[in-house]
Amino acid sequence: MQVRDTPSALFALQPGVVANSVTGARTDQTDVTVDGLDVNDISTGQTFMVVANAPVDTVEELHGTVAGELASSGPGSGGQFQLVTKSGTNSWHGNLYEYHRDTSTAANYWFDDNAGVPLAHYVRNQFGGSVGGPIKKDKAFFFFDFFDLRR
Repeated sequence: MQVRDTPSALFALQPGVVANSVTGARTDQTDVTVDGLDVNDISTGQTFMVVANAPVDTVEELHGTVAGELASSGPGSGGQFQLVTKSGTNSWHGNLYEYHRDTSTAANYWFDDNAGVPLAHYVRNQFGGSVGGPIKKDKAFFFFDFFDLRR
């Protein structure tokens, strides 16, 4: 799992989170919100399966509670995870990035190499950027993030 692919990798850093379970609760008892909106995909019944992923560059804050939750933080008994996305400011800011990976920088598995199995062709490009700034000074702001993955 690549951290940029989904913010659920950030959840694994919380104590009590193991694979697809939070503090031993059933897999469908974890609650994830983005900016206060419920983004849980209840049709799968799995932990951290969300209908709207937020790229890591858009996340301003991540709050995770895995024990002693309050009723105000959500309906799940396993864990409550709230993501807050970035917003614009009075100053312009942004970034651009690209991450390229291919077989020229990867090693073959020892057993495959020993058996004469060649390294499979692999190309992966992750790229994107973000921009934020003012629409009307001290009144309205915007933030936009773009992320794409090509294989």
